[in-house]
Amino acid sequence: ALRRVDAAGDGDPGTVIAFADAAEVVQPLTTDKAALRAAVRAVAPSYRPTRLDEALALAPAGADALLLSDGRAPPVPADLLDGRRVEFRAPPAPARA
Repeated sequence: ALRRVDAAGDGDPGTVIAFADAAEVVQPLTTDKAALRAAVRAVAPSYRPTRLDEALALAPAGADALLLSDGRAPPVPADLLDGRRVEFRAPPAPARA
């Protein structure tokens, strides 16, 4: 997520929404990269069920979404896609010894 913030152009808006068994806006829509970085760093893993529908409902209309998850995200409801491009990324699996 930090790489995505750093790669954004000056003036490109972004928001940070944390989601698990509930979703919350951690950083409302802004072009302030420092605020976006701080918000990303403030999100911690939760190990709770995922409410992807709530997260997408909080996202700005028509905004593309980068979803970072533990890999157990449910399918995205079609009515919440609303023309958005959704990119899903899960962290790499830990190396086995």
